Amino acid sequence: MTRRLLLAVLLAPALARAQGGTLSGPTGLLTVPTAGVVDEGVVRVGASAHDALPPRGGDPTYRDGVQNYLFTIGFLPGLELGGRLAQSGDFDEGPNDLSFNAKYAYRFDNGFAVALGGQDIGGEARNFRSRYLVATLPWRTLAFTAGYDWGPDVLDGPIGGIEWRPWPVLGLYAEYDAEEVNPGLKLESPPLWAGMRLGANAGYRGATDEVEGGIELTIPLGRSTGPSPGALRAPASPRERGEAKETVPLPIQTEPLVERPLAPSPPLFADGLSLRAALEALGFESVRTGTRGDAVLVVELENRRYNHSAADGLGLALGTIAMRAPSQVERVELTLRAYGVPQVEVAVSPRAYREFLRSGVAPPGLLEARYTDGPADSVGWHNNAAILNAAELVLEPVLRTFAATEFGVFDAGLGARARLTVPLDNGVVAHLGAQVPLARTDDFRDGENFDGFGPEAGLDLLMVQHVQKFTPGWTSMLSLGLAQVFQVDLRVAGMEHVWTSPEGGHRLNAKAMLMDAAVTHRVLLAGYTWFDPARRFSAGVTGGRFYANDTGVRFELNRYFDDTIAGVFLKVESDDNMAGGFQISLPLTPRRDAPPTGVQVKGARRWGHSLQTTLNRADRTNALKPLLLYEPVLDFDLRRDFLDSNRLGPAWLRDQLPCMREAYGLWGAD
Repeated sequence: MTRRLLLAVLLAPALARAQGGTLSGPTGLLTVPTAGVVDEGVVRVGASAHDALPPRGGDPTYRDGVQNYLFTIGFLPGLELGGRLAQSGDFDEGPNDLSFNAKYAYRFDNGFAVALGGQDIGGEARNFRSRYLVATLPWRTLAFTAGYDWGPDVLDGPIGGIEWRPWPVLGLYAEYDAEEVNPGLKLESPPLWAGMRLGANAGYRGATDEVEGGIELTIPLGRSTGPSPGALRAPASPRERGEAKETVPLPIQTEPLVERPLAPSPPLFADGLSLRAALEALGFESVRTGTRGDAVLVVELENRRYNHSAADGLGLALGTIAMRAPSQVERVELTLRAYGVPQVEVAVSPRAYREFLRSGVAPPGLLEARYTDGPADSVGWHNNAAILNAAELVLEPVLRTFAATEFGVFDAGLGARARLTVPLDNGVVAHLGAQVPLARTDDFRDGENFDGFGPEAGLDLLMVQHVQKFTPGWTSMLSLGLAQVFQVDLRVAGMEHVWTSPEGGHRLNAKAMLMDAAVTHRVLLAGYTWFDPARRFSAGVTGGRFYANDTGVRFELNRYFDDTIAGVFLKVESDDNMAGGFQISLPLTPRRDAPPTGVQVKGARRWGHSLQTTLNRADRTNALKPLLLYEPVLDFDLRRDFLDSNRLGPAWLRDQLPCMREAYGLWGAD
């Protein structure tokens, strides 16, 4: 009976397999990588402890055991990138090693997959180098892996393994690490809050005669939302189900808006008062309504409440307007502004948009979009737009970190920051910022190694900025005032220009800043960004003179997982002075903030952090150079804030129709 049960479980149809990591980071067994990768748009963080090196190569201290702090992300389809912070000996003394891992896998329709990868790629102090080619064949509840690793530090020789997963939460495996056979097991929880999963990996390692293991947490970066009100719900899309896959683009047009000046005629509303009241009740500001001809309704508004994405505010406003538009309205044109400056204009047929809200199916040509410098003069306005009068109080953390240095495995300074933004006129805003330190490790304390980089109590910003548009695609900003870079107080005068192609796929930018203190910093930069809204990534290059008066080029590649942006970058100052690293940017505020009345208190619309290591130095050391090719970014930035992290454009908005419908379902259906 027991044998029959075992055979039935073994030969059962294949179950969903967890994609857990090895003790060193890449997806795999105990130490042997497989041809699996972490799902696209999923982050895996963890910690493990094991004997990292056989008695060959690298720092001999690591042979006594190592603790790993691991990070892996599904960056592109089939591509996982990861970082590893390895520490041995005393926590504060090291040695410590920061390394980069990458693996690309190609999976065939029958499930067979091959992968090429490496560990400890680049850098100077390399102790865990590994280059491998593996193949994995799944069969029912089993998965067979075989390959070769060229070392030279770890896994040097033929590698392989077999995993049996009778249930999704449990996996049993045995691997060959080019020297020994290591048996072990994996555990993974069902989805917990927001799709997160907990996992554990433990195995007996023959080379050390020890049981080694680790724990991990997987986090999907795409948000998972609950159902919208029933009448507006369509069959759930992959995005709405919380899957990491991108939403399939809807069949919508690609032509820009065409101006249609019509002869004046009687207004569609007596004064548009009821529509403005409905929009203002949702938190929109400076709402202005008008008509063009006898069938076009024109609306302008500001959105400072729905701060994760411009698509949220546009979708909610469009749905509200379409649901309230009189039957004779054949076209709605909506202009989105920021501090009185026009950003984009979208247009729909209210009848077609109402049907889209009900069914979730977008007909061709549903949404037209373009950059704009304001509506045409032929509009008969019902009212004048009110100047913004509510101030914004933005609260955010200040985090400064150094990892894997000669002073410790991880050092950090944590502070809190408040920034008050007051609109003064159309396109003119004033900022006042202050910060206070909250916690810091020993090396961030006064007189210690990093005391000049931690958060400092006091004012850190006093700035006036003026934004204006010269053409629909050309935006400029002048900045004057005082700002702080780390703990250096500076007088700042800056000018920034951004030009964007009509569809938003190509962007040119230029920045000139004079930052004066004991040392004068002359910043002169130019850059180009390519944004692909369908594939959700951007690639950019910036070159010129940076903050520390050094010259060079910065390259970056970013992925957009809903409103979280993850990216990698490379800085090149010279052949023997480079740096590379990882960066992340995300909103630290609810998807819908408090109404903008009086003083609107909210979190940061966009908060970012990065970690870098120096590369290719002539003396083969990993010197700390946090100011290498450093670009100062002020609190209001054209690319980050005015252009919604380089996303805001006609092509992206048409691709965001599911998000726009979702926003109306969440907040506008009542």
